[in-house]
Formats: sequence, C-alpha cells, structure tokens
Amino acid sequence: MKLYLAGPVGYGTPGIEWKEEIKNVLRKKGHVVYDPIENDEHYPRVVELNEWKKSPRKHWIDIHNLMQDIFVDDNNFITECDYIICYFAGRALGTSSEQGISYYLKTFLKKKITIIRITN
Repeated sequence: MKLYLAGPVGYGTPGIEWKEEIKNVLRKKGHVVYDPIENDEHYPRVVELNEWKKSPRKHWIDIHNLMQDIFVDDNNFITECDYIICYFAGRALGTSSEQGISYYLKTFLKKKITIIRITN
C-alpha cells in the first residue's frame, strides 16, 4: 500500500514527531510512505522559504516559483498513492492543498484514493 503524509512541515513541532512515528510504524509493516519533506533535497532554496514568508510581498516571486515546483511533485506523488493521511495542526495551509489535490483526483478523475483526517 502507498501512503502520502500531509501535515505540518517536518522541521519543527508538531511536524517531526507525528511524521517520524507514523512513518516508522507504516514502513515496518511493509508500506511505501511518501513524506514530502524527504523530497526537499531537490529544492535547495526551501530552507529560505520560512524567511521569505516573513516578507511575502518582497519575496512573492520566489515563494510562488518554489511552491509551484513543490506542488507539481506533491501532485505526482499523491496520484500514485492509495491513501493520504492529513494531519491538521495549526494553520495547515499545505495540508489543505494536499487534501484538495486528493479530492480532485478522487471526485473528478475517479482515482481510488482514501483521505484519512487527523486533527490535533
């Protein structure tokens, strides 16, 4: 089974804790788990993203371009998954986007994908 983990960015709490725990459990059971944070090495500027967000008007183009690239990758991974696990904590803007991708795939493209929602 292939699972996609949508939730808080994994660089701080609560992102790291829930993802590490659930990834370990699911992978030990033989499932393929995609954590989008593990793909960040393909985006060297992602480290700057938190700084850019402090001045979004100044860095709008940088944020836009980076987020578009990440969105395409996330979309491709979600398309391959059987389940998306959405963990909502805080503002969860990215999680909402990932859930939206899943909803679109399920509703309009008839992709069999199950959305599991977890709230904090």
